[in-house]
Amino acid sequence: MKLTPTATGFSCIWPNGVIILVRRLRESQDTLYAEIEVRTHNSPELFLTEGRMNLSGPRIRQQWADDLDKIHPLGDNGNWREMFEELCREVARAYRKGSPVQTAIGDGDTQPPRWALDPIIRANMVNAIMGDRDSGKSLLAILCGAISMANVKPEDNAFQFAPSATPMLWLYLDWETSFDDFNWRWRCIQAGAKIDPIAFPYRHCEKPLAYEFEGVAAAIEDTGANGIIVDSVGMAAGGDLNTTESAFGFLGPLRSLKDRSGQPITTLLVAHPSKDPTVRKKSMHGSAFFTNEARNVWELQAKPSAQPGQKQITLYHNKWNTTFFHTPRSAYMDWDEKKGWTQFSRADAPKDEETSKRTPDYIKAKNVLSRSGPLPIAQLAAEMGFKEDGEKKEHSINSNLQLHSEIFVKVGDSWTLRSSNT
Repeated sequence: MKLTPTATGFSCIWPNGVIILVRRLRESQDTLYAEIEVRTHNSPELFLTEGRMNLSGPRIRQQWADDLDKIHPLGDNGNWREMFEELCREVARAYRKGSPVQTAIGDGDTQPPRWALDPIIRANMVNAIMGDRDSGKSLLAILCGAISMANVKPEDNAFQFAPSATPMLWLYLDWETSFDDFNWRWRCIQAGAKIDPIAFPYRHCEKPLAYEFEGVAAAIEDTGANGIIVDSVGMAAGGDLNTTESAFGFLGPLRSLKDRSGQPITTLLVAHPSKDPTVRKKSMHGSAFFTNEARNVWELQAKPSAQPGQKQITLYHNKWNTTFFHTPRSAYMDWDEKKGWTQFSRADAPKDEETSKRTPDYIKAKNVLSRSGPLPIAQLAAEMGFKEDGEKKEHSINSNLQLHSEIFVKVGDSWTLRSSNT
């Protein structure tokens, strides 16, 4: 038997032409369950049966073997019971073994993570845009697709995003609207950007990703997409977003998706921000794991403009793991339904004091310490631009830096960056 991992489980092929596809494996109390499809690849291809199977149960193996002996006798070409014994044994071993061990050397040839669209989308990672309703986050996500698929240079797009050397192919996974609505918005953005029409693969989704997983994985394989846009996280996750079960039920399948090359699929999530008014730095709505698992998160804010049909949208870098903190980027978004276009034009970034208000304290501290070296807390607070609040603000900064112990360390009376601590 040839056992091959697939996006949804395993493919098992025997020399006699029998194929058994094993999907949606789930382990509960040391019992392994899976969905099984049995067919042949002989000409003509023949579907035999499908159903759910307890891979740990010997009786069910015999029952499947007996039923298939009646449907499709193998004669001298094989034995169904022996084939199911081999199937259950090898699939269980492969499933429980998991991924192979890899050896990291970190030599001079090691390259940094690639950008799919610099600096908003890291390749082969989970990225996110979050914003309130009517902020334009879905349109911005579609614009990101246009820039990276049409290879629009930074000087020719409003946000100065830099596409990768090899154009991306995105698959838009839509839980929010319909194909007709998406097709219209895609037409308007292409018209506004003055680019030739490009095919943008689209898939409407209705169930949470965990239940759409097989169809989504097949769509990625069929289209050859190396990136997906998930619009939006709330509908794609389903259930109570504040629970870890909802977060893990979404993030687990998401991280399992691969492109044709076997690499983790590049992902751009569209999400709503948290609604807690007491939180200064917003996160994605729901469990903290939604934000924690994303490697690169931007928050989108929109302000009305005096000009009809126009709003100013500004992107703030909210969270980063594999890059550095980027300053805000802003653009005017104009739309004209009669003319059928949506246009983005460059706008001035927020003033320094406004940007400073938006920048997290630990980022300010990192920027100061990277320039100056170790500083006592009072001097650090002053260099960060805080001239009031005194001991209360110093205590807040101390607590913040302690929460980011992977970046900062206190040596004596001074704080310094951990990487520079000797």
